[in-house]
Amino acid sequence: MAGLLDKAKATNDGEEKVEKSDNVKSGLLSKGASKVVTTTTVTTTEASIGGDSNDTARILGMVGWAVILVGAIISLQGGGFGLIVVLVVLAIGLGSIVQSQRMIGNISQPKMVASIVVAILIASGPYIALALVPVSSNVAISEVSFDESTNKLSFTVRGSFEEAEVELSYADEVLWSDVGKMSNDKHTFSLTIDSDVFRGNAMDHRGPENGQIKEYVLSVESSSGQKNSVTVNADYMTREVKDAAVKIIQISKPIDNEVKVVGLQMQLNLGLIDSSLQNKDGGGHSVVHAWPVSSDYTVDTRIYKSSSKTLWDHDGIIDVSGYDATWSCSTSSTGSKSGVTQQTWLGLCGTYDDPEMAIEYIARDDFYDDDGCYTFEVTITNELYEESQTTVINSDSWELEWDAQESDTPLDVC
Repeated sequence: MAGLLDKAKATNDGEEKVEKSDNVKSGLLSKGASKVVTTTTVTTTEASIGGDSNDTARILGMVGWAVILVGAIISLQGGGFGLIVVLVVLAIGLGSIVQSQRMIGNISQPKMVASIVVAILIASGPYIALALVPVSSNVAISEVSFDESTNKLSFTVRGSFEEAEVELSYADEVLWSDVGKMSNDKHTFSLTIDSDVFRGNAMDHRGPENGQIKEYVLSVESSSGQKNSVTVNADYMTREVKDAAVKIIQISKPIDNEVKVVGLQMQLNLGLIDSSLQNKDGGGHSVVHAWPVSSDYTVDTRIYKSSSKTLWDHDGIIDVSGYDATWSCSTSSTGSKSGVTQQTWLGLCGTYDDPEMAIEYIARDDFYDDDGCYTFEVTITNELYEESQTTVINSDSWELEWDAQESDTPLDVC
């Protein structure tokens, strides 16, 4: 029994050695082993070649789409490089995409057609769209703005052509014109709004929405015959201040056991005002705020009973640039003052700065000349015309009865 076991064990050991031995005796086993080695070698070689090919195809495909995007950028320039350039770039991009599909080896006809269609749309779509839209929209006027510090109106013309001829007009009159060469499909023009081009305010006190009374038009014609025009913002072409509103505040305080008027404050509102709005009893005014005008002008004020005799005038000229007003109060020693004309009333200089009441006012003794009708006059000088500046005079009047009634005076309109 033990002999048989030993023999079997020996046999198993022998088989194991045969399986591990490189020196195979069986012809069948030798042939099989040869096939395994050959198959393994071929498979390894094919996998390496296929991987390199796919990588190259993917890179070529990405290059093709990148070229297509370049074509789209060129096309977006409005065809400035020419249709032939766009087509050449498109052909290069499509060729790269098609070749990448072939290199992969699994060409799908629908996928190939879809890729070509998408590439054409991306590369030449903007150019085609530009060619199909109406000719008049190929030229555009944009970025219209006004610089108050220089009184210049600026705007940009855009489009794909060599030159642009522009003009500013009102009604049938050409007020200004210019010609500019395009650079990178645009050119910026500017003109000074002065007496040569200004024909009166574009709007009245109602504002731009429903108060536009004149239209100033910017027009452009390209060297290719394309045309376009826009109406200039009415705010930009409203340059003259035509109205002022005054209101007064009576200042009283106890003196010798009696409340007496010591003076008054004068406030001013500037801009465009509805003519139906007037000063009212009590020293007020029916206007809430004048429509503000951004422009360059000066303002002076005075008080009189008879126009030939000034009882008081403002310390100095009020200078307005845009919406910003500045002036100086020397008599009251309160110094420099500033304010804005937008939606505000300007408190003018007085002749006395009362430390107890912490207010500045025109002292009674500095202008008052017995009871009567006092007129508060405002003179506006528009600086739009350097040689012939326009002057506007507005005035509001009230009865001052301080001798008879002191602080009980009703300040009736007169």
